[in-house]
Amino acid sequence: MRWKDKGIINKTKFSMYYSGSSNRSGLYGTGFIISKNLKNFVIGFKPVSDRICCIRLRGKFCLFNNLTFISAYAPTEDADDDVKDDFYDSLGKTLNEVSSHDSVIVLGDFNAKIGKEEYVRNIAGKFSLHETTSPNGHRLCQFAEETCLKIKSTSFERKNIHKGTWKIPGSSVSNQIDHVLISARWASSVMSVRSCRGERMKMIQRNTRSSQESYKSKRIAATKLCRKKKKKIIVLSNQD
Repeated sequence: MRWKDKGIINKTKFSMYYSGSSNRSGLYGTGFIISKNLKNFVIGFKPVSDRICCIRLRGKFCLFNNLTFISAYAPTEDADDDVKDDFYDSLGKTLNEVSSHDSVIVLGDFNAKIGKEEYVRNIAGKFSLHETTSPNGHRLCQFAEETCLKIKSTSFERKNIHKGTWKIPGSSVSNQIDHVLISARWASSVMSVRSCRGERMKMIQRNTRSSQESYKSKRIAATKLCRKKKKKIIVLSNQD
């Protein structure tokens, strides 16, 4: 979303929250697209810069913590070290301002290749598309370690076509430079991360809808079971 300034655009089926540059450079920009089903769960949106913004969602059914998503667009490998330092300083400050009770997910284009070296596996897993970690990858791993985050985009075994996030123009070579990070204490809650291509998104949307309906049915069944057990406990108490 490389748009000017910051704001919210409401459409019939979704809303766009964006954070861009104050001029019309069109170089950077971050944001979120929220479906109409989730719109009422949005607690707040904070545009930090044209490289960082965050959105907070209320935990559904009061069974989960509130969720804070941070969208990030890191400088490329060719950028000056000062620019990279400023970006990660700003990202760290944004992360520190998040409520300690929230589940935090940081995602976006980090322009970082994560390798399969032994020393990064504790943070990023062992299923990266790349063998060697790039300089930006080292920065990302260091940031994740310092802020108690886990890189989940390289933690699941997938086909290579489901790992690449950016294809080099005029080439068939793909790089995995976009990543998903989550608070270490919630890392086990992430069941899968993969890249999706083209029409595959439509199938995922249908599967997501089916999963939501299945979850709702299970939640209702669990609620009824809890109520039933509670009634039994009351009866036994009366007998005493």
